[in-house]
Amino acid sequence: MKLNLGCGDRYIDGYVNLDYSPITNNNNKTKCDVFHNMKFGLPFENDSAEEIIFHQVLEHFNRHDSIEILKEIFRVLAPGGSFICSVPPAEKQIKMFLMQMRNVKSIDDFLYAHEKFSPIKYHDDLAGGTIRTIVDGADIGDFMSHKTFYSKEMLSVVLRYIGFNILVIDDKIEAICSK
Repeated sequence: MKLNLGCGDRYIDGYVNLDYSPITNNNNKTKCDVFHNMKFGLPFENDSAEEIIFHQVLEHFNRHDSIEILKEIFRVLAPGGSFICSVPPAEKQIKMFLMQMRNVKSIDDFLYAHEKFSPIKYHDDLAGGTIRTIVDGADIGDFMSHKTFYSKEMLSVVLRYIGFNILVIDDKIEAICSK
């Protein structure tokens, strides 16, 4: 089995495509095989996936949840299987944030910066990024916002902590790992 976790609008034939964001709910037309919230574990058997893709998803979870999700991915990945994980580089996001701060020219820009400038929204969301979003068994989180910035070094530390063997990690922060 091959998994594409957090598929969003990136449906890949030949993979089980899983997501839980608003763009994959019944009101939209984005294709998804499994509608499931990864914060509650993964609905797959131990060692059952030969390949798992996690493209531009990890940053949408706070630090605590990301560790638990990566543990689940490790559990599901078969020995010798491939895990491909990518995140946007922190440096690039911070530069975008600073550039957009310079574009604030009016009081409306200031008051509604969270809505008008996406990197400002991501930065603002980080203020609560380490707080769990599960309350009384329900997920109250914002699925579309970035919760955690990652550098190449940060992602390496996290992946090694989980137990992944990092085969390569490039400057665009795409890691190819094995179990």
